[in-house]
Amino acid sequence: MVRARAAGPAPALEPASTDDREIRARIVEKLRSEPWANCWNTSVFVSAGVVELWGTVDSEAMRKASRIVAEGVPGVTEVRDRRGFQPHPVSAM
Repeated sequence: MVRARAAGPAPALEPASTDDREIRARIVEKLRSEPWANCWNTSVFVSAGVVELWGTVDSEAMRKASRIVAEGVPGVTEVRDRRGFQPHPVSAM
């Protein structure tokens, strides 16, 4: 699934939106629909079509895939990924 998303954004079939609130809502909705995306660790901010992602990611693959999801939303002009890397803790047996 991540590889499919990482291959590139799907062509936008929806009309472009320049409303930042609508852009943010679409990004959050798309991320929440992906089983690999941990939305609880990512905050999405949009200003003038520029998206900023803040929080943490578990892997570089997740970072890349979620960035591609954001880039594929109509109205997005740029994505700035400000998230840090925090792997899942490994429990001792």
